Amino acid sequence: MDLKKILAGTSVAIFLTIAFTSDSPHFNAFAQTARPAETKGIAVAPQYDTTHVYVSPQDFDRFVASLIATFGGTTTKQGVFTVTPTPSSTMSQLVLTPAGSVSVFGFKTPIPYPFGGERTGYLVTDMDEAVRAAKATGADVSVAPFDDPIGRDAIIQWPGGVNTQLYWHTTAPSYSPLQTIPENRVYVSPDRAEAFVRSFVAFSHGSVVSDETARTGRRNRKVCRDLSASEDRI
Repeated sequence: MDLKKILAGTSVAIFLTIAFTSDSPHFNAFAQTARPAETKGIAVAPQYDTTHVYVSPQDFDRFVASLIATFGGTTTKQGVFTVTPTPSSTMSQLVLTPAGSVSVFGFKTPIPYPFGGERTGYLVTDMDEAVRAAKATGADVSVAPFDDPIGRDAIIQWPGGVNTQLYWHTTAPSYSPLQTIPENRVYVSPDRAEAFVRSFVAFSHGSVVSDETARTGRRNRKVCRDLSASEDRI
């Protein structure tokens, strides 16, 4: 397995860089008018935003060891669980590094759709409120909230086809704060970019912090979600 290909997807979402191949004269206007969803605060601290990585079971331990050797940090205890609403079995382990958290899955059974397509998992303080807010700001609910061994989960899809898993734990986790600010790059089509940014900014109570046109002709927007919440708000 090519580790470089795997690590390319292991940045954790605090900033989102949205890249697409045409300029839009309407972007600045709607970015300025996007408003947070009318919701209570459901965000938790950034160390609980996990990048999801799916690997084959035979490569699971080597991948986790490579992450720790590269970035440092610790892991939770590895186990085999059912983490989907339909019957399945997957190796699962959380890698906690100073640069971000990674949820590693090694399915021993076929992966039920749409699992495997989500980029990140966001810990929320109220699952029902999070799903309501996502729908109110333009996201679809791909997988309705369901129980897992330690809490509840749901999968939402932002305009443009970007999937995110929301999760909530019965017992609040406690992870060390991050030492750096990680980034997650999201690529969407020109036709859906405005809708994606509008939806994500409103849901996350975030803002557009930069808008740059790359030399290649791509236009890059950097979006920061609200990270003011901390683990003591769970």
